[in-house]
Amino acid sequence: MISLVVCLLSIFIIYQTAECLDEPVSFVSGTIGKNVTIQSRVNSIPNAYAHYSWYRQWPGGKVERIAYFSTYSQQFGRYTGKVDTESNNLNLTVSDAKLADSGRYFGVMHAGDSVTPGIATDLAVTDPKRVPVMRVFRSGAGTFLCELKGGGPQWSEPQWKTEGDEGRAELPLPDVEKFVNEHGDFIQSSILSVADEIPDLICFSRHETGLIILTRIKQHSSFESKCSVMLYFGPLSAVLLLVTVITGGLWAWRQKRQAETKADPKRVPVMRVFRSGAGTFLCELKGGGPQWSEPQWKTEGDEGRAELQQPDVE
Repeated sequence: MISLVVCLLSIFIIYQTAECLDEPVSFVSGTIGKNVTIQSRVNSIPNAYAHYSWYRQWPGGKVERIAYFSTYSQQFGRYTGKVDTESNNLNLTVSDAKLADSGRYFGVMHAGDSVTPGIATDLAVTDPKRVPVMRVFRSGAGTFLCELKGGGPQWSEPQWKTEGDEGRAELPLPDVEKFVNEHGDFIQSSILSVADEIPDLICFSRHETGLIILTRIKQHSSFESKCSVMLYFGPLSAVLLLVTVITGGLWAWRQKRQAETKADPKRVPVMRVFRSGAGTFLCELKGGGPQWSEPQWKTEGDEGRAELQQPDVE
């Protein structure tokens, strides 16, 4: 019976959580090794003596309870809980934050038989010494995605400009998003959609110390693209043509040489005779021209030549 009640309560929490997660999610940044506090607002807090839990939602929808607090216990491992009855917020402080703590969290208020999930909060724990990685993707419809991975709040969101900063005001306002991916990495992305072809586009992010990382996107017209293709395949075609000419010349020279060798009347041919154990003899004349007769057979003194069988000539 108790197992059934727990199961039904879990289903109810997940169902209510799915509804509350439809609301806008707040975002909190933390630094590795330090304490960070996140909040989850609920509709109401009956009293300061209510029990409440904190849950973590993993990519794919899995929900896991990480801490449970009551009036008599505000500490749960590295987690410290607090209730703010004035703002209807459930507070959770994570001590000695780690990169693996990045993710989505929400609180759940327990008051008697009622269960009230709060609004979720995304926590991003970053390392200030880590230099983020910037990647730019382009679709064929003039849409660009600039992604900054691993940078903390000390890095600005990805921004766009043209080469030399001319015409920057003409760029449309990009769509910016912050989130934590399934690996716990803090991602800042910026999507820019342009209707006209821009020669040189730059995505950049500025650190609070003034350091800048950027990526250039070189765009070419169709004519320039064709020229680039020709410049790439031109040397290759020339090499293939040269190899073909040299190979053809060597083949022609070899054929001519063989023809001259066969037709050389001054060359004395080489004769070789082979014998098998079955009374069969092979006489081979190599290199002789048409002025030399085919190999013939006779006996010593020419006696009995007529008795020899007719040989096979090839």
